Amino acid sequence: MTEHVVRLARRIAALGLLLLLAATLHLALVKPYLAHLAGLKEELAQQRTLLGRLAAIAELEPRLPELERRAIAASKSGAFISGASEALMTAGLQSRVAALASEAGVRVRTTRALPARERDGIRLLGVQVQLAASIGQVQRIVHAIETGQPMLFIEGLHIAAPSGRPASGEDAGLLETRIDVFAAAAADRS
Repeated sequence: MTEHVVRLARRIAALGLLLLLAATLHLALVKPYLAHLAGLKEELAQQRTLLGRLAAIAELEPRLPELERRAIAASKSGAFISGASEALMTAGLQSRVAALASEAGVRVRTTRALPARERDGIRLLGVQVQLAASIGQVQRIVHAIETGQPMLFIEGLHIAAPSGRPASGEDAGLLETRIDVFAAAAADRS
């Protein structure tokens, strides 16, 4: 019986060593290989995506002169604000919005530049204008901003009743208004 137990112990030990060897081989060879294959699959997927994008761009090559001509025409059309620098374009935008407010009979209280934004490859410059106006004046200035040239876009409009004590004199009935206005900057074609 002891010989039978010894033989069984040897078999169990051999099986244990075999399992240990298989686990070691799996951890040392198979698992890193599978991870490498997964990395290659991911890289291949990224390369296919890039190839698709490059193929789409290559299809546009015959149309490049026409697209360039249209881009130059659009930048000269007056739809975009232009200037030597973003600071000058932003100052021009502030002046344009102040002039529109003046035409609507509104006095601008404050203006400040807003951070520039990128949207669909177009650089947007913005200003925030605070003013006190009647609802009719707000309507006129909003209409003037959204229908004039260069194209201006209102991205934020906040209208509130005056805070604090009731206004008297020329400020009576005026609403505190804040308008965030953005314009597309003409691309530099130098």
